[in-house]
Amino acid sequence: CVSCSAHCINCNYDKITKKTICNYCQTGYTLNSKKICVSCGYECDNCYLDINEKPICTSCYPGHKLNDDNNCLDCPEHCYSCKKNEKDELYCTSCFSNYGLNPEKACVPCPVNCYHCFWNYTIGNFGCSSCYSPYIVSREYECILCSSIQEIGGSGCVSCSYDRYNTKKYQCYRCLGDNRPRLPSTALEQKYALVKS
Repeated sequence: CVSCSAHCINCNYDKITKKTICNYCQTGYTLNSKKICVSCGYECDNCYLDINEKPICTSCYPGHKLNDDNNCLDCPEHCYSCKKNEKDELYCTSCFSNYGLNPEKACVPCPVNCYHCFWNYTIGNFGCSSCYSPYIVSREYECILCSSIQEIGGSGCVSCSYDRYNTKKYQCYRCLGDNRPRLPSTALEQKYALVKS
């Protein structure tokens, strides 16, 4: 086996010249007329070459914005995508995971245990739309811990194991003393035993 040239992900070996000929380049590079991969430029993930073999960027990596000169500009911190306003200033339109877009169009950290969050105008704060395991989204759009779950619904624990009870916050807690539910007798009851608080 012979290695492809730098930044080339697919090539053929020419037995006559005893050199590799690149067919495709990795993201952020493009082939020139000599079948060599050249860089698309700063934070550019796709480009083509003009007649002078100068790279012309067509799209940028997340967190960057393509300007009118086909260059990639840095978006504000933690932005996945951004745009320019009337003052020619960049503002966020979406955020990377763990960050949410606030009313000022800036990306700020999500609440604890949130993987994705959104600005909830009703409460004037962030709500979680997805959580890190083993947390789930509650009806209040908070990430709550659901332990010993038998079923998970859209708003939390639907049922708990037989030695647990379900709270109004849809979280399973271990039963204590006389609150312990009876041991289910049927196979179906053994799978799902829910005691409402």
